[in-house]
Amino acid sequence: APVQSYQLSASGKHKMGTIYFSGGYYDQKGIIKETYYNRINFRLNGTLNLSDYLKVGANISASRSKQDNKEAQGKETVIQHALMQAPIVKLDEATRDWGYPDLGITVYPNPLERLKETLDQTVQNKAAASAWAEITFMKGLVFKSQYNYSYDGRVYEYYVPGNVTYNNNNVTLGKSNSQSNNSWSIQNTLTYDALYGNKHALNVMLGQSADAADKYRIDGEATGWPLENIPTLNVTTLAKRASTEKYQVRTASFFGRVSYNYKEKYLLNATVRNDGSSRFGANNRWGWFPSFSAGWKLNEESFLSSVKWISLLKLRASWGKSGNDRIGYYDYLSVLTTDNSAYGNTLQAGMAPKNLKNEDLKWESTASLDFGLDFSAFNNRLQFNFDYYINKTDNLLFNLPIVMTSGYDRIRTNLGSIQNKGWELDITSHNLTGTFKWSTSLNLSGNQNKVLDMGGIDSFTDSMWDGKFITRVGGPVSQFYCYRTNGILTADDFEKKADGTPDENKPLVPVYKGQRIGNVKMVDQPTKMVDGKLVGDGVITEDDLVPYGNNIPDVIYGITNRFSYKNFELSVLIQGQIGGDVMFLGQRSLDYGSPGVNQFSHWVRCWKPDYQAVYGDRGDPTPYYLGVDMSWDGTTPNIYNRNSTYENNSDLRIYDTTYLRIKNITLSYTLPNDLLKKSFLKKAKVYVSLDNVVTFDNYPGVSPETNSYGNSTTRAGVDYSTYPMSRKYTLGVNLVF
Repeated sequence: APVQSYQLSASGKHKMGTIYFSGGYYDQKGIIKETYYNRINFRLNGTLNLSDYLKVGANISASRSKQDNKEAQGKETVIQHALMQAPIVKLDEATRDWGYPDLGITVYPNPLERLKETLDQTVQNKAAASAWAEITFMKGLVFKSQYNYSYDGRVYEYYVPGNVTYNNNNVTLGKSNSQSNNSWSIQNTLTYDALYGNKHALNVMLGQSADAADKYRIDGEATGWPLENIPTLNVTTLAKRASTEKYQVRTASFFGRVSYNYKEKYLLNATVRNDGSSRFGANNRWGWFPSFSAGWKLNEESFLSSVKWISLLKLRASWGKSGNDRIGYYDYLSVLTTDNSAYGNTLQAGMAPKNLKNEDLKWESTASLDFGLDFSAFNNRLQFNFDYYINKTDNLLFNLPIVMTSGYDRIRTNLGSIQNKGWELDITSHNLTGTFKWSTSLNLSGNQNKVLDMGGIDSFTDSMWDGKFITRVGGPVSQFYCYRTNGILTADDFEKKADGTPDENKPLVPVYKGQRIGNVKMVDQPTKMVDGKLVGDGVITEDDLVPYGNNIPDVIYGITNRFSYKNFELSVLIQGQIGGDVMFLGQRSLDYGSPGVNQFSHWVRCWKPDYQAVYGDRGDPTPYYLGVDMSWDGTTPNIYNRNSTYENNSDLRIYDTTYLRIKNITLSYTLPNDLLKKSFLKKAKVYVSLDNVVTFDNYPGVSPETNSYGNSTTRAGVDYSTYPMSRKYTLGVNLVF
């Protein structure tokens, strides 16, 4: 799929001010057929020096984009159905108009026709403008006032004609919404910057800001189109939903900062913020958020002044609090919604609370403690930066699942605390510095997530289709909650009949109801005390679900090597991670041995009975004549008497996401200046780049980097028909006039 990107910029500078203009166009075709994204954008920045004491400026930008996803990814959509579709379905089959073939198997809508006929398009128009003025009252004392305005308008259209709809009796489906977001902000700061002698430097800043955002949305959905070539909702016969919504958010802040350094050796910084948000009730709208940091350049001390090979040795430490108010607009109130009620023999419309209110909602706060070390040596040929941090988040703004007997399934609340502890390491080395140059950059990071407290709750679970997740005190957020497996049930796991054959109605090991020889063996977790020992209860039930795995990798890394020789430059970026797990939930359809649905190839070698014992002289019915080895591979289970409730939520669906990827290779050539002397060009460079060249992993899905429900913190690390990662080839030209 081709990608085009063009950028043009021009700038000018004069004692009266500066001006900058840029424009760009970007067009990308999706690697899923019929999908695309394009954007055009402009920017204009300018400053004007009205006097030695007064400076003004303005920035303006605008963009328009269009994207059509064609409903490609997710459950029961094109990617999933294209993988599940039987390969014997022809290209001119599997639509309402062509007809669905009667093959005795599941036939999904033709994915190619569905891509052609589906509309899943978003058009977005954005504009932003800001104006500022800066007054210098005296040397080092500056007042700046800035006003910003932004507009974000989106129109979304979704339309699937009955010819290619799935599981809806060929009923045309459509919906549309339009929304506009208008926001403005104003900020005023007064800054004093002074240097006392050659030793003391002081910077003091006081500020105030106010922000406002207004959102409007109109939404409609319908079915029943008499003419399917007209996708607009006005021609439908059955309106399902129509609504408008308005939201407002207001925030305000007062803040200050003091920075001091002595001889560039001792560095101190302190800030404090008082932030207010309309997303909380009147009693809890404001929160205080201070921070402090300090640095010490040891290489400036006398006891290291003679160590010339050290360019920088700096210790850093910081502590600070930040606030979060990113929740719904009115969660502290009970928002009304429409509902129906029977009154006599008539259905009456009414209103009822949509959510449980929580007037005690307040700011979520994160306290961050960081220790750092910066080191540079051998004339900066070796640079080293290390950070170790501990972040504790209190009063989490959480959508807590609650029992449905309350009339609701969740309530927004402040709940407990979570700790994130980790480290980051960056190393840069200039290995060769002659005509042939070679430098290496390495970055490593690791993070551990732990729930410290949940306000008296030990744990809660969440679910999505067959997958379950648990968040519990002492464990990470959203850990997989599944059944453990231990191989395959064999004849030895059942009692023997009088004739010596196994009796599958009398298991010797814990099973769930109906399991047979060849099925997956589940682990009976110890749940009860017998003679002072914790043992299992002898059957497989929901009590055998256990926390397992972690969606957070142990280490994330990236290595970049850059080489240059004269006018040639080559860079190679390798990126990856060690550890971490993902639940391949989309595998529930592709890796279950289901008849009539395309499956992973190892199912031709699933467990099979002793055909000689079953059929006697009639022989083995397995069709070896097809030239396919269909003998048991020793791991794939019996396809019969399986239960998706257990096996689709087992450790068989959870995979290690360790991978190594050659992320980017770029080769460039800069034309020599001698060739450009007689031209109007100042610089010219051509380059070729490859992205996502190859990935080495053991994951059966399209990419180990996936999170299908990324908007939900309690259902993390899931792959359900993720849009595949694309390998990209780029040819570029960079010209400077």
